[in-house]
Amino acid sequence: MDPTSSGSTNISLAIGAFWRIFSWRGWKKLAENQIGQTKPTAYEQAGICLNKLRHLYSKLGKEPDWQIYLTNLRSANIRKTRFLEVLNRLSAKPVIETG
Repeated sequence: MDPTSSGSTNISLAIGAFWRIFSWRGWKKLAENQIGQTKPTAYEQAGICLNKLRHLYSKLGKEPDWQIYLTNLRSANIRKTRFLEVLNRLSAKPVIETG
């Protein structure tokens, strides 16, 4: 089979889409499991997972959905101040210095 054929391309696209969805669900579940442990070290681990999830949302062009998810996490965990600190670091915009 010619690797440049339409069928091969469609299979590649389908596999790529599957792994993005799998990755999205996986990172989300890992983060939420860590948050549920209610330990500062687990919150840091959740932050790593959430950072990967943030990049995935961005890659898929779903930044508004990321912001909604972040807002929902913040609301659901409002009493976990250490976790909120992790979320604040994730949502911080990079500082751009003007010369």
